[in-house]
Amino acid sequence: MDHTTEVGSQVASVDEPTETVPWHSRTVQTVLISTALAPLGVPLISPALPVFRNVFEITDAQASLLVSTYFLVGIVLSPFIGILADRIGRKRVLVAGLLAFGVLGGAMAIAPTFELLLVLRIAQGTAAAAIFITTVTIVGDVFDGVQRNAVLGANVAVLSATAALFPVLGGALTGIAWNAPFLAYLVAIPVAVFTQVALDEPHHVDGEQGIAYLADAARSIVKPSLLALFAVAFITEFLLFGVIFTA
Repeated sequence: MDHTTEVGSQVASVDEPTETVPWHSRTVQTVLISTALAPLGVPLISPALPVFRNVFEITDAQASLLVSTYFLVGIVLSPFIGILADRIGRKRVLVAGLLAFGVLGGAMAIAPTFELLLVLRIAQGTAAAAIFITTVTIVGDVFDGVQRNAVLGANVAVLSATAALFPVLGGALTGIAWNAPFLAYLVAIPVAVFTQVALDEPHHVDGEQGIAYLADAARSIVKPSLLALFAVAFITEFLLFGVIFTA
């Protein structure tokens, strides 16, 4: 019986090339749908910044904070979100991130003051970082080799395509009402429900526990190579979202 199972597994692996993207996989579907929501954060509302400025009677610089604080908090907290995902599980962090992203985004539509709107944006930036970090990590947990690269390539393609589409959608929604773009964030809530039902917790190797685990993670974060990567990510995000989209 064991021999038959082994042969069956070998046949299945031959029939399904490892270099292709397994589109039928619930993991792939969950990752791609979640990734598609990420550009809702900045490209969606960038066209509406002048409208927000007029509605709340603020300056251009204050309006731009809705963009800069959003991506800044995500970059700063990303390493710690990764640590949290290691401790409590990728699925829990992803589902919580999706729910928070949708609820906080929807709440912005009824924010009475700019200060409250800004606070909600900062919190939403944290949720967006949780989505981005966990989706990429899940791909690394579930897939190997060439197939992992294929899934990551599809993930990047979805991210790029939606980043190009959402400014148009944001402009159209702003033409309806100043707060209409924020209502688009509510789509993250059913995505969170789908993720809770469809996604299995990926297997990953647990590290140390308690204070020792956090201390080891902190030592890893401050390595020059990782600090250089964080600096490059910060500069890239700053130029793309903080400067280009705002302009």
